[in-house]
Amino acid sequence: MNNDHFHSFFHKTVDAMNSNKDRIDTILSDIITENLLPNKKHKPTSDNLPPLTKQETKELEISKIFTDIFSTYLCLTNIEVYISRFPYSKTVVSRSDYLQYHYNSYLNEINIIEKRLMKYIKKVQRTYKTYPNIKAITISLEKDVKSAFKPIVDIRNNHTHSERFRHDKLSSLRFFETIRDADHLFESQYMRKFREARSELKKQIARNNNKLKIVLNHIFKNLDTIVFDKNGNYRPIT
Repeated sequence: MNNDHFHSFFHKTVDAMNSNKDRIDTILSDIITENLLPNKKHKPTSDNLPPLTKQETKELEISKIFTDIFSTYLCLTNIEVYISRFPYSKTVVSRSDYLQYHYNSYLNEINIIEKRLMKYIKKVQRTYKTYPNIKAITISLEKDVKSAFKPIVDIRNNHTHSERFRHDKLSSLRFFETIRDADHLFESQYMRKFREARSELKKQIARNNNKLKIVLNHIFKNLDTIVFDKNGNYRPIT
């Protein structure tokens, strides 16, 4: 889609990193090996390569934060798929626990993507500090993120001291699950409550993901011309 600024930003990030992929991969491999096996003699394979420039280092840092955002977004969209099926009917995992688990996971991932967006915006502000009006632009985007995520943040804050995030449909399902376990005559009512709860969660998550995509497109539409030049390369970092 022409207005899918978030995915366009993703492809630009990947393409920009691919230009030095082999060199960066080699240097990163050495760093990982040295940290995981500090006592093992290791001749770095990158010895014959020049070190990363300041530009390349900054590009790597900013790319890593963005790819973290993208991977969290995929987790959020995948949860829509996960709750569409219940693959544990022959195990001790109950249907209410299954839905509750994914509901909790969704709210946690929302919290993560908000923090990563704020981190990325702050990183752009510091990295491209000479860009015209950069502070005003990024402060405005930070306010947009806080405003967009406030409803879900409020849900989390209201349940800070609870083991689970409560949801009316899940509470009702758990009640019917309890009486079904005591008397299987309630099986049909229980399954109806399960389908209702699952349908409600799917709709709620789909609505939230659609709103999230609007926010992501807005954020990265505004950041695109700051981070990339007209050829899709990272702008020079001073």
